[in-house]
Amino acid sequence: MGRGSSILEFVSILQRRRAAFCVPFFVLLLTGVCLTLLQSKIYEGSVSLIIQTAGTIGLGGSETIQEILQSQISRYKEIGSSRDLIRDVIRRGGFTQSLDSFLTGLRVRQEKDSPVLKVTLRGRDPETIRNFLESYIDELASLSDRFAQENRNMVLKNLETQTVETQSNLQKIEGEMKAFQEEQKLISLPDEMGRVLEESKKFRQDLLQAEIEAKNLRSHLQNISGKLSVMRKSGGTIGAAYEALVVFHRELANMELEQMRLSATYVAGHPRLVEILERINFLKKRIKEETLRGIPGNVSGNEGTSRVNLEEKFRTENRLLQTSAKIAFLKQEIEKREREFLDLSGQKEKYTSLIRKQRAFEQSLEKLIERKNSIFLEKQVVKGSISCLSRPEEPTFPIKPNFRVFLFCTLVLAFICGLVMASLAEQMDTTVKSVEETRDLLNIPVIGVIPDLEGCRKEKRGAGNGLDPFLCTHLQPSGLEAESFRCLRTGILQSCKLRPFQTLLIISPTCGIGKSTVAANTAIVLAQAGHKVILVDCDFRRPSLDLAFRLDNSRGLTRLLTGMEFEDAIQETPVKGLRVLTSGPLPPNPSDILQNAGFQAVVNFLKSQADFVIFDSPPLKKITDTLILATKIDRVFFLAGIGKTEKKEVALSGNLLKGLNCEVSGLICNHSPPGDPGEYDFLFKKA
Repeated sequence: MGRGSSILEFVSILQRRRAAFCVPFFVLLLTGVCLTLLQSKIYEGSVSLIIQTAGTIGLGGSETIQEILQSQISRYKEIGSSRDLIRDVIRRGGFTQSLDSFLTGLRVRQEKDSPVLKVTLRGRDPETIRNFLESYIDELASLSDRFAQENRNMVLKNLETQTVETQSNLQKIEGEMKAFQEEQKLISLPDEMGRVLEESKKFRQDLLQAEIEAKNLRSHLQNISGKLSVMRKSGGTIGAAYEALVVFHRELANMELEQMRLSATYVAGHPRLVEILERINFLKKRIKEETLRGIPGNVSGNEGTSRVNLEEKFRTENRLLQTSAKIAFLKQEIEKREREFLDLSGQKEKYTSLIRKQRAFEQSLEKLIERKNSIFLEKQVVKGSISCLSRPEEPTFPIKPNFRVFLFCTLVLAFICGLVMASLAEQMDTTVKSVEETRDLLNIPVIGVIPDLEGCRKEKRGAGNGLDPFLCTHLQPSGLEAESFRCLRTGILQSCKLRPFQTLLIISPTCGIGKSTVAANTAIVLAQAGHKVILVDCDFRRPSLDLAFRLDNSRGLTRLLTGMEFEDAIQETPVKGLRVLTSGPLPPNPSDILQNAGFQAVVNFLKSQADFVIFDSPPLKKITDTLILATKIDRVFFLAGIGKTEKKEVALSGNLLKGLNCEVSGLICNHSPPGDPGEYDFLFKKA
């Protein structure tokens, strides 16, 4: 909301100060256009040249050859900007311009990351630019043969250097491959990897069979243990010898399993292995002794069955332990083969990398030898050649001045200057600029807002019996101006209902605000509403109502005060119900006439002859007539011109009226600009 009101206020300022804005705007704009047209036109022509080096083409652009190409480009750039070359071009083309003029406008630069030189020339004559560039290309191309022998020797030397380096690198790689094979003791790396894979496969198959066998043994052992358990519950007995055998067999199985595990880690003869082996022999001997001592030859019944099952359990447990030891051994061997295969794979990568480098150096060596043979055998001319990508054309549009940019900048500058001048004019203007501002200065209600009546000048004098064209309420009753006076009439009548009155005075601080016009139009709209109205011209300094209504000023108020009859002094108008009492002949002492008791009697008489008596008076500034009138009239209405009345004059007039205890009943704002927010907001406010 605040932003929108600020924009509207800014637009309103531009409308009020359009002259202050338009004058500097158009002056600066025309000045910029003229300066642009008067500037000398500068044209620019360009041509692109590509430099090719045969060595680069033959070797696929190695780093050294790139350096050669860059050196060729730098040489052409230096020669292309030299005074000697420009002098030869001028001599070849027969140009009349000076050497310095061409050197100033010529630019030779390399396109980014490319063997292309771009040559640009600036000047005032497009045809001269095109002819110079053509001669420049021909002259520069003729210099390329000068570098032929130097370039050939440079390329051959470079090829020889690269050949020696490649051979040295190839010998180094072969030595590394030989040392690698001797270090790893490998004859054939693929065969060794195949052997490891085959052994790993065989161990996995054995592991699968051992796991199946262990599963079966566990199932068989579980069945035997179940049978023995049933026999114990049914009263079967197993002697102490059997219990000792169980202990010995279990310990023997554990020792054998430990022996298999340690055999994979330690070598034969290790103290720990010797200790376990002695323990195993001891356990076997004890088992044999306990078997011969504790088991009789003839056993029958449950004891015989228990012995058979117990012996079967011993054998199954031994086999299960052996199988478990075998499974652990096989897993260790598989892990060992996997580590060995990974080691061989790392060696293979290194070996493959060496082979790849060897082949790369061999191919590079073959290319180098082939290139050298091509240069020597075919007698190829190796030179830095320069060619034109496109022929130069005559430039059409100038690059300086840039009309679009220059005009755009001028337009922006002119617009800014116009805004600054409009803002300064607004700041320097001390007149009231809006209805709200005027109301706040006087602190009185607004009863009417009158627009600018300049549009009424289109009404030719002579229409309407030669009345003043500003009498819009009679001449143009359907216009917006007439409607604003009818709104003013509504405000006056509303004020009259609250506090009845018959006489009213319209005053203004200064002249030129339209006080007489407002008084006349107000009288007309009141008469049009069916009221009897008398309009009295009390401006004995510069009377104007007689001119507005085309009346005779030889009779009027002064004649009435000196004894003329009322019917002879007052005059009729084309408006029904409206009579005008002009000022009459101008007296030498207007203030004395207004202070005379006879004037008050005239005022009272006029009130008896009409519903409303409207008085027109001179401005307040430096004239006391209006102040005297204000004390003799029922109601006083203050008229201020928007954009015409000074703020200090409005404030001073208000203070003067307050000093006389003269109450101002309402404010009328004249010359209100179109779209003023106060144009209708204050029309029907309570007086």
